[in-house]
Amino acid sequence: MKRWYENRFVAIIWAVARIWLGLQWLEAGWHKLGAFDAGGFLQGAIAKAGGEFPAVQGW
Repeated sequence: MKRWYENRFVAIIWAVARIWLGLQWLEAGWHKLGAFDAGGFLQGAIAKAGGEFPAVQGW
């Protein structure tokens, strides 16, 4: 007796789902390969590091 996961129809559906998920994963990560710029974040963090109640702690 064949199990449900040994069925050809289930294997095709599983393959399509894996390919779709892989494409989604590649599409989500593709933009991360470009240049990374955290300059604006760092300038804002440094500006908030002073004063009576600093938002960023200077360890």
